[in-house]
Amino acid sequence: MRRFTTARDRKQGAVAIIGCVFLFTAFGVLVYGRFATSVGAAALYNRASVGVGFILFGISMLCFTPMVYAHVR
Repeated sequence: MRRFTTARDRKQGAVAIIGCVFLFTAFGVLVYGRFATSVGAAALYNRASVGVGFILFGISMLCFTPMVYAHVR
């Protein structure tokens, strides 16, 4: 297995940075959703934010999975 020390090109580096941004944003949104109120209209925004957090996690997985798979082969 090769070591992953640097990106092969600028595109791969940009995808890694975008994936990190989505990953940490998703984590922050889910933490917010955990401690936000669950009563009334604010609860609807809370549920929507949790949904957005899971979508952002999915996008981050789409960014990282091809890179990991390419380096394992």
